[in-house]
Amino acid sequence: MSERLSTESVDQIYKDWKCSEHNEHLLKKVADLESEVARLREALTPSEKTKAAYMGEFGFSVLDEDEDRYEMVRIVDVPWTVIKEIMAAIVSRSALEASDE
Repeated sequence: MSERLSTESVDQIYKDWKCSEHNEHLLKKVADLESEVARLREALTPSEKTKAAYMGEFGFSVLDEDEDRYEMVRIVDVPWTVIKEIMAAIVSRSALEASDE
C-alpha cells in the first residue's frame, strides 16, 4: 500500500523546490555580477589593452594660430599619463565609497 503525502509535506517539497529555483537564480546573478566586476576592473587597470582603447578617445580644444597668424582650433589628445591618473582616481574613489558603507 502506498503512503500518502500530507499537505504539509507537499507544501514543504514545493517550498524546497522554489528555494532551489531561487538559489539557481541568485547563483546566476552572482556570476553575472562577478563577470561585470572583472570587466570593470580590467577597464580601470592601465595596460596595453586599455591604452590602445583609450588613447585618442579623449581630447580638448585649444585656440591657436597657424603660421599665417590665422586663428584655428586645435584638438589636443589627453596624454596616457593623465588617463592613468583619472583611472586611478576612479578606483580610489570607489574604494572610499566602499569603506563608507
